[in-house]
Amino acid sequence: MTTAVWLVLYGAVLAWLAPPVLRRLTAGGVSPAMGVAAWLATVVAVLVAWLAAVVLVVDST
Repeated sequence: MTTAVWLVLYGAVLAWLAPPVLRRLTAGGVSPAMGVAAWLATVVAVLVAWLAAVVLVVDST
């Protein structure tokens, strides 16, 4: 259960702190494809963390 809590917290912190950093890093538009890849990787990481937390909670019951 604690692993699920940590995964939810990780996803929340990543979703909260990553956008300002990514916005600053990708604002120049030097490599648009890399910017899109960085944003998508962050979104996928958050979703995977939250999905894993849900699976852990459901599996433990």
